[in-house]
Amino acid sequence: MASEEPITLYLDYLSQPSRAVLAFCLFNKIPHKVEEVHILQGQHLKPKYTKINPLKKVPAINDKGFILQESHAILRYLADAKDVPTHWYPKEPRRRALVDRYLDWHHTNTRRSSRYFAAAFKDVFPPGWITWTVKDEEEPLKKIFKVFEDVFLGYGEYINGEEDMTIADISAVCEIIQLKSTDFDFEKFPKLQQWIERCMEHPEMKEAYRVMFKAMNDSKL
Repeated sequence: MASEEPITLYLDYLSQPSRAVLAFCLFNKIPHKVEEVHILQGQHLKPKYTKINPLKKVPAINDKGFILQESHAILRYLADAKDVPTHWYPKEPRRRALVDRYLDWHHTNTRRSSRYFAAAFKDVFPPGWITWTVKDEEEPLKKIFKVFEDVFLGYGEYINGEEDMTIADISAVCEIIQLKSTDFDFEKFPKLQQWIERCMEHPEMKEAYRVMFKAMNDSKL
């Protein structure tokens, strides 16, 4: 039997949404090959990549000629199109709706953690990229994490009370875990810390983060 043709992942290992898609492929042994797009080098703005993603962001995928952008759309697509366990994106409408509820909330809430991280490592980014400070982001982020604990981690091991990880957990933890390399105070968020540990104990998550963890240990991060 012929092996499945690998999908192409266009990603930057330093991008949180990129790592989420990569982790999902690793968890589910989805054949893939990686084409790196280095954002700090401006490769996402070059014609070679904008043909793949005119939105000029990572990640994107090419699955046998089907090109798709936006990490949550990619995660949903892969969960439906590939042979993966249903816990990742439940088929039952109400359980699926709760996963979608978090994914919709993520963009303007949890995603804010990237602003805190960027401000903490402002000198790593090209001049003029980061115009806000850690102080600007600290209180809003604490309010977001309080809601995250009370609403999304209020009644189970994973988001929305699921017993196993979902694509919502992958997206969220890939955003939040990088704050462990900053001075953000997690002590007031014990449920959040425990959830991070549960998500990150998996070897697939560690592999998806291998490049990022190395960067965190380097002098610049």
